[in-house]
Amino acid sequence: MGITSAQFHASNSMFSGMKHMADTLIGADRDTLAELFWAFYCIVAVGQSTEAVNVLMSIYRDYGFSENDCLAILEKRTGRRIS
Repeated sequence: MGITSAQFHASNSMFSGMKHMADTLIGADRDTLAELFWAFYCIVAVGQSTEAVNVLMSIYRDYGFSENDCLAILEKRTGRRIS
């Protein structure tokens, strides 16, 4: 995704609170997680941080969502094709 290992580790420590918060959702159904992805994405988008988006994507990968699944959620919510 265009980030170095050092950037990933720095962002992971900076945004570890987001991972901890999201970990409380383990066991939630897939539809709920998809709805919450939009909310989490809106929060991290405000900061315009690529690192925060990458952390969010890695959390959702752990939940079984592919990058394409996440893009589909964004496309559905925004009504715009994302390439």
